[in-house]
Amino acid sequence: MKRTEILSHIIQYREVGDGPTVILVHGYGGTIYDWDEVADNLSKNFRVIVPNLSSIYMDPHRPLSFSQQVTIFKEFIKLFKKNPKDIVYLAGGSYGAALCYALAIEDGNLIDRIALLNPMPPHPKEMIRNKLIKTLVETARFAPSIRMLLMSPAGKIALKYIQKFFSVPWVKSAANKNRLSRVSSRKAKLITHVVHRFWWINSVEDWSIWESRLAYIKVPVHLLWGDRDNLFIDNTYVRLSEIFPACQVTRIEGARHILMKERPEEVTKVLNKFFSSQEQQLNKVIYNQ
Repeated sequence: MKRTEILSHIIQYREVGDGPTVILVHGYGGTIYDWDEVADNLSKNFRVIVPNLSSIYMDPHRPLSFSQQVTIFKEFIKLFKKNPKDIVYLAGGSYGAALCYALAIEDGNLIDRIALLNPMPPHPKEMIRNKLIKTLVETARFAPSIRMLLMSPAGKIALKYIQKFFSVPWVKSAANKNRLSRVSSRKAKLITHVVHRFWWINSVEDWSIWESRLAYIKVPVHLLWGDRDNLFIDNTYVRLSEIFPACQVTRIEGARHILMKERPEEVTKVLNKFFSSQEQQLNKVIYNQ
């Protein structure tokens, strides 16, 4: 694992393969391991970089707004785009996908193409469809309330929903083994921090600014979405794809939220084709997998 310091923040990243640079960005609550199979497959044709951005998303010392995270991410990308001839492609999942399109808005010259997997839309808190997740986010301003909920019998139900949308390893492992019971104080504190920080990031950001600039993205976009992902309200991803000026869309049937983990072979196939294409202008077309 390599590491670099960006604006006083340490970012660790995995690097594998050789060729044009592809940077894979995990979602909020996710890890670099979410991309393992896709990264290994892509490394046959590309130089793959997978940064660990958990310390940026959930900085333990001070919260960083979404806009501040974009600034740090931009400086990280500059490590691999040192001159205009360097090729840099981005692929991000959920919250990481939002970082990718925000970077394309801020400085499209740094990247050549972006792939968005179930991207988090602007105004995400208002767009959440799942009632339990929405309740957790809406009450997250009161951190003790979340901790009490998680440590109650209802916490077992809450965790089953959380593990569907966020890649929390110990939660998924416990759910698979049917061992979810009342959450310990330490784990409740960890999840409380994650949910509370997500609420804070979404509350302090002026999402209307990002939303109003989506139509001005100048790089080609490919949006992948799972048609069984029920995190956001209906047609969220289709509506997003219609805003981008140059966008292809791939609908993956039967897939849920964390596409890169659930359907790595299909995601790899789409990314390989998209990043290898010589076309500069992309038509809006939906592909069914």
